[in-house]
Amino acid sequence: TPGVTTLTVGETALPPQIADATRNIEFPTSSDTITISATITDTAGTVAAANVLLDTGSGYTSIAMNNTTGNTWAAEVGPFDDKTAIRWYIDATNNFGVSQTEPFSAPANGFMFHVQNTPVGKGIVVMNEIAYNPTGPDGGGAEFVELYNNTSEEIDLSGFNFSRGSDNNNFTFPWGTTIAANGYLVLVQNIGGMEALYGEGTVSPMLQWGSWQLLNGGVELRLKHANVMGFSDTPFTAVDYSNTEPWPIITFNPDGSGDGNGRTIELIEPNLDESDPLNWRASLGPIGSPGAVNGTATDVSDWVLFH
Repeated sequence: TPGVTTLTVGETALPPQIADATRNIEFPTSSDTITISATITDTAGTVAAANVLLDTGSGYTSIAMNNTTGNTWAAEVGPFDDKTAIRWYIDATNNFGVSQTEPFSAPANGFMFHVQNTPVGKGIVVMNEIAYNPTGPDGGGAEFVELYNNTSEEIDLSGFNFSRGSDNNNFTFPWGTTIAANGYLVLVQNIGGMEALYGEGTVSPMLQWGSWQLLNGGVELRLKHANVMGFSDTPFTAVDYSNTEPWPIITFNPDGSGDGNGRTIELIEPNLDESDPLNWRASLGPIGSPGAVNGTATDVSDWVLFH
């Protein structure tokens, strides 16, 4: 048939190629219609159809994409209610009936974004306590970063990203991750290590980031929104801690020796600027208080001793 690509005997059809998947608005609000687009090509045949698959919490639904110009395919989605978390992926099929998804691991893993009339920003979700050198050999996997929600509403953190500096050690929050109103979420290196130190079931909720460690000498810890996808890669909040002044000098021994040995650093109050080292102090408790209120600053003698 003229205009239709066919396969020769023994030839296997390859799937379409999907690249540059993106959305047009970084922080959509409940009044926005969002354009999702991608470059879709097929080296052996033609792209027959493409769809955006969207999930707002009750399963994926399909929205047809249109071939707008050249190899660009696009679809408009939304508007969506405020505080809606959305995961999505693209599926393309060629004239041989062979399909491909982007990302490749979809639907198990998809892109994510949030509809937020007030985007999560600095001071809303904060890093409230950090254990970069916990007690035990190599810390026993009990390193943690405690997040705190400074608002009176639950916040969905699906797809948000926690990273250590710029060395590609990072962790993406799974779909369905939330932090309770005025509540905590503890990011940990190893859940087993945390339970060994603090007791099973005593720290909750926890998310495990994996094998990489925090640095005893200090490093910048960053929190980013879900799937920046070509938008600004600037974190909405960051803490560039150190084990030297003006950051708190955390010690376990009365003579001031040791670098950490169990104590954490904690914000004096969760509404203070977490990037300012003068707003942090060494934990009053010898192993900190993950998932709970930080020790108060009312006992000035204790604060001075461990600051």
